[in-house]
Amino acid sequence: MLHLRCGDDILPAIAAAGLPGTAVRWCDPLAEGPVRAWPDDGARRSERSAWLAARFGLEQGEALRTLEAEDMQLAGAAREDEVVL
Repeated sequence: MLHLRCGDDILPAIAAAGLPGTAVRWCDPLAEGPVRAWPDDGARRSERSAWLAARFGLEQGEALRTLEAEDMQLAGAAREDEVVL
């Protein structure tokens, strides 16, 4: 079971409750900033990481690595028996 959470605020509560599976965040706020039909995920991550860095005062390389890691977790969701959003 995979629990996907927009943010990490309740991830500790999921663990403390003893819920089965892995709890991870995927929290690119797509309701803000540029959203379009990108040619591929790399182009999306590049543009979004630049925007996230500027908007939230982050280092762009770290924002990019975070998006890559979160996308890897999301890509693995198809292997799970159950996904909880």
